[in-house]
Amino acid sequence: MQKIIKLSQHPLFQIFAISLMARILFMVFVPTGARSFDTFSWESIAKILEAGGNPYQTTGLLNWPPFWMQIVFCLSKIAHWLDVSLFRTLQVFLITVELSVIFFMVKIIQEFFPVQKFKLAVIFGIAINPAAFLLICQHGNFDILVSLWIVLFVYFLICLFKYYFIIDHFFIDLICLFNHSFS
Repeated sequence: MQKIIKLSQHPLFQIFAISLMARILFMVFVPTGARSFDTFSWESIAKILEAGGNPYQTTGLLNWPPFWMQIVFCLSKIAHWLDVSLFRTLQVFLITVELSVIFFMVKIIQEFFPVQKFKLAVIFGIAINPAAFLLICQHGNFDILVSLWIVLFVYFLICLFKYYFIIDHFFIDLICLFNHSFS
């Protein structure tokens, strides 16, 4: 019981809880029909893909990268297997990705500042920011995937600098050496 109480007092848990609660409330109170045209297009494309068709040849709806269409296809299979709508599955997927972004972003910020100094900024900047969850929950905006890769890159870059300080300086020295050799 003490572990649960201790966990609930952790700033990252509080940020996650507030973020998740805001998105769930949005999903409950906003009708599923109130969403972007793109999400309707993705449902049509998922049906074409399930039928074995090529949506690039059979429809003019595509203006997204091919990898996103593969994700839509996988999400449609998961939605069919769980017997829920593709739109709800898409929302849950994007919220999960967004929570991953928040997690790694908090980890990055923790490298430079104490948790209590930035907790409110993360809560108001992302967790309850209407633009953040409107783009994810209503628009189905998959740009959060790009954000995840950028945040992961920065996180692992910081980890490399932190743990491989000597190797890092060796490569910086090599860069300086080659830079001065050719100038």
